[in-house]
Amino acid sequence: MAKAIKHTVLVVLGLLVSFTACQTDEWTAFQEKEAPEGYVNIHFETEIPAMPVVTTRSVDPDGKGVNSMQLFCFDSYGLFITTTPATITSYGEESGEFTATIPANTRRIHFIANQNMTDFQEDEFRNKSEADVIALLEGSSGMMIYWARFACDANNEESIDQQLAKNPNIIMIRNQAKITIDNPTGNGYLVVTGFTACNTNAFGTVAPYHPTKGWVWSSNADVEPFVTLPANDAKLSDIQDVQDISQNPELYVFECENSSEDPVSVIIRGHLPGESEELYYRVMLIKANGEQELIRRNHHYMFHIAGALSYGQPTFEAALTAAATNNVWLSISDEVESVEDNNYILAVDQTSVVYNDERAGKTAELKYTLSGKNGTVITEADKPVVTWLDGNTVAANTITDAFTINSNGMGEGKITINLLPMNNNQKLEGTLLVKKDRLQRKIKVIMVKKQNFTPAWASTEIYGNMDDGGAHATIMFTIPEDCPTELFPLRVLLAVEALDVRHESGMVLPLVREGEEGYGTEMPEWKYKYVYTVTEPGVQRVYFRNILNEEDGATKDISIEAEHFNTMHRVFTFAGSSQKSITVVGLGEYNGAEGGGDFADDEKILYRLVPQKKGALVQFDMLLKDGVTAINAGNKDEFLLYSQYLDHIKDGEEPDGVTFDCTFYEVDKSEWGSGGRVYMFKPIDAGNPEETGRYSIYMKTNVARSAEVVRMASNQHGSPSGLPSNNEAEYTGNTYRSVTFELANYHPFRFAARVDDIGTDASGNAEEEETPLTWTYEPEQEVDISFDVTSFTGSDGKSVDPFGEEFEIYIDAPMLEIDDARLKEFNLDKNKLKADPSTEGRFIYTVEANREDERRYGVGEALQKDDAAGAGSQEGERKKLPFKTKSAVSAGDIVVSSNNRQVVFFEKTFKVTNESITGTIRYIANGETKPVPKGAFVSFEREVNGSRIGVMTIREDGRYELRLRKEYNFDWYIDNVELHYTVNGEVYHTMTKLNELFNNRDLVLTAATTE
Repeated sequence: MAKAIKHTVLVVLGLLVSFTACQTDEWTAFQEKEAPEGYVNIHFETEIPAMPVVTTRSVDPDGKGVNSMQLFCFDSYGLFITTTPATITSYGEESGEFTATIPANTRRIHFIANQNMTDFQEDEFRNKSEADVIALLEGSSGMMIYWARFACDANNEESIDQQLAKNPNIIMIRNQAKITIDNPTGNGYLVVTGFTACNTNAFGTVAPYHPTKGWVWSSNADVEPFVTLPANDAKLSDIQDVQDISQNPELYVFECENSSEDPVSVIIRGHLPGESEELYYRVMLIKANGEQELIRRNHHYMFHIAGALSYGQPTFEAALTAAATNNVWLSISDEVESVEDNNYILAVDQTSVVYNDERAGKTAELKYTLSGKNGTVITEADKPVVTWLDGNTVAANTITDAFTINSNGMGEGKITINLLPMNNNQKLEGTLLVKKDRLQRKIKVIMVKKQNFTPAWASTEIYGNMDDGGAHATIMFTIPEDCPTELFPLRVLLAVEALDVRHESGMVLPLVREGEEGYGTEMPEWKYKYVYTVTEPGVQRVYFRNILNEEDGATKDISIEAEHFNTMHRVFTFAGSSQKSITVVGLGEYNGAEGGGDFADDEKILYRLVPQKKGALVQFDMLLKDGVTAINAGNKDEFLLYSQYLDHIKDGEEPDGVTFDCTFYEVDKSEWGSGGRVYMFKPIDAGNPEETGRYSIYMKTNVARSAEVVRMASNQHGSPSGLPSNNEAEYTGNTYRSVTFELANYHPFRFAARVDDIGTDASGNAEEEETPLTWTYEPEQEVDISFDVTSFTGSDGKSVDPFGEEFEIYIDAPMLEIDDARLKEFNLDKNKLKADPSTEGRFIYTVEANREDERRYGVGEALQKDDAAGAGSQEGERKKLPFKTKSAVSAGDIVVSSNNRQVVFFEKTFKVTNESITGTIRYIANGETKPVPKGAFVSFEREVNGSRIGVMTIREDGRYELRLRKEYNFDWYIDNVELHYTVNGEVYHTMTKLNELFNNRDLVLTAATTE
């Protein structure tokens, strides 16, 4: 168990939440004069927030004013009839009167204030239900929406206007939540100068709709708190800094779940009393017990500063990822089993547990404890809450949690879960949260298919004569790449007879003896095992030597075991006087000291470098020896080649000028027990090769990332004969000492990518660095992306190229579209460069299999040079792809990559940011032109629907910075945008188009009433 970390939680920032409406709005409605046939007139009064002049839009930061009222009418079946606007007949600071004419068959009305109706097509919703029309209706961004619903009594036949007159009290609900800071300047700990909310929704629904209770709100005691989320889950983007609290003391945000996995943060800027240095603090919306606060419409969330704040950051950007000042307990690592505060200690037995698939469908038990401290007595009421976090796939969501108090006063919890079937899954997982107020621990539960050490090999034909001090023997086994990380470090037990660890290799392994903890299930006669610790997936090597004289043909057993793995048994054989061996020529080599990792210090490692591309040719020569003398293969000799990633080249597909020396057969791997993929081959004309004992072997890679260990061995006596030409059931040919070598990859290919000739390059095995780009907001800007598709000089001095099979290069750039008009200019067509039909924002450039064919699509010589002998021309291997920006806001990432199943390139990322629009802003009051003051709020709205498509910040008197938001739709050339500024109750505004503003950035606002 990890050592407990004592952590005293001092909550210095409380969160007070008003669970009543921000302001209660009551409507009194009554019937008035006679209406046209088929219609009724309704007249109603409201108490509402103060309304500005109706002919102008709201100019507050969050659109709190009421500008319009729409009535959505439904019949007795709840089917949509029509919408009708309500006319404002009078208004005051806190009240208003409205009239409307509605169909007489209306039995239900949804009253919606401030909803823009431009995009609402009534015909599409005719005869649809309330839920289909209202529940997912999204509110206009930047405007507060007010909603209420009235439904006639189903047992009352009176008309709707009569029933409205008898039910005057209709409570209107705001569709946003309010966030404020209580006492920002006089709290004694921090003078707050600004704040903003981050990671909030950009859109919100108009009305609250409970999935089972329907149109209800918090006044219903039997309805749990809930949120109604929009279909568009985009987040509000491009928040660069806090807003000035003196100008904007309130924040309004759309409701959201605010989960611990995707939390909303409030960033507060301020300075200590009497000091000037300002810092930024990250605050979470959480309850006093540490649970995430559901952010609900029509609720007021007030932050109360009650102590010194922690984790202050010098910049807004740094605060976004800093620890939360009121949430310090969440910074404790999930791997720590015990946490505590002043009163309690909460501990779990394990922070992660892995089960094999043999437990699927059964129950499992997990334990935790809760102890008191400083005199706290544990009672049944202290029982922690245990829940599954989102994403659980490993067990049924139902949990049994038995909590008892033991004789020592400690609370003991036993969690019982029901594991699910594995089916065809390789891995299932889920995370349990054990929570006592602010203290919480997680238990990650994983269930995996039992793992295999596949492939696993042992040396064969080990020299059994001890005259030379014992022969080297190597055991290799594989930990799968998808092995759960929770299993590492992995303790592997090796039971090996007649071999000892070769200390000269630099390897030292501890022993575990029978009867000791962790001895495992295998029970060898010699009563001990070696313990080998694995820290990451891949091929593992353990180096041994024989320690006794062994007879020719003697066999010994090796077992490899680990928890959550199937035990693997391998057999190795000894040779007496015979010294026949397989060697491989045409390979590179290095010793363990050069290679690093787990390679032996006293053993040569053979390797062959291969390009990271599917279909790469791999050629090497097998050389047979008896001692130091080359010998030919016998007529009965059969050889095995073990490889996952090499395919033999079939007859008729051999490279130009090549005649095969061997015939290959793919065989049943179970016959030879490696667990890996096996080819059996036999030399052709074994008694008369051109060079004694040397046989050329031609293979090709079947994956791009082909690094692995390849093994070559002879068949062994006692094993079945693999080749029908031998006409024997059992193998009778010669036996040879096996050999292994590394199939190593050159580093990935490089694009030398540029965007509009901007970019940087790395070299060797280094990853490409991210390149920043800054673009203006102007749409349809030409953007050229260029890159190499060429060869490079490998570490062995050879030329390495990506050609041979057709492959795809991906350009992920959601802010761009192909500039079809310029394709021909760059030797391209619509088939060569096209949008990916299955991935939005991705474009595909297809590279020809033949290098000469691909050159035709280039614009010049490759930027990166290949100086290897015989590399050839690189002309036409620089590509240029024409794009253009498709919208004004083009911020985001451009990523150039390859289909890594075909050819591997280093990925290159360009991070695009948009340059703010800056200029001057003034207003004319009483004939005098004045600068809009620093920190003032100026609304920036799309005229057609009032959506706040940008944020205008007054950085200094008379100077503005404008940033546009990508989540909203607008047209650069067509849409009118309105700017409003209010001072002393007077509204000043102007209207323009984005392209006009971009070209003329000096703004002058005039009084709205003088238009």
